[in-house]
Amino acid sequence: MRTALDRAPTIPQLAVEMGADLADSAGDRLEPVRMTLSTYSRNPREKHEILRLLEASCQFPDTPAMALHRGRIDLLEAHLARDPGMLSRPMPQAELFPAACGADPHVRASVRKFLSFLDDEAHEYGDATALEYGRAFHNRDFANEHAIAVLERAIAG
Repeated sequence: MRTALDRAPTIPQLAVEMGADLADSAGDRLEPVRMTLSTYSRNPREKHEILRLLEASCQFPDTPAMALHRGRIDLLEAHLARDPGMLSRPMPQAELFPAACGADPHVRASVRKFLSFLDDEAHEYGDATALEYGRAFHNRDFANEHAIAVLERAIAG
């Protein structure tokens, strides 16, 4: 049964309707895209909605992977029509998370993280890069070692 809350606008939708600038503080219009691709993997419906809101402010790469990120079946069908062999090979990593949407590994932030299904304690990581956060994360079972290796390579240059 749907409720009024199911039909209520989301915070990003309200921000757009109120005229919010869809960019970071430096004016980078791809930063919200980078954040969305890296944080909404477990909730595709919300990721699709946020990317739909962002498409008015930036140009997405025309790749099957980005069509998948966006939930755009019509774009996937167009790619398949142009390249029938597309489904018989893996998507390259560079298409899954395009360089234009890659995050800066040197950015520092402070993070407060709860894993409420494990404990009720907040874990704080102050002024940390993504790599420092990953290395220091309080529960190593939830630290993505592949992502940490990618960050190490990115920082090493």
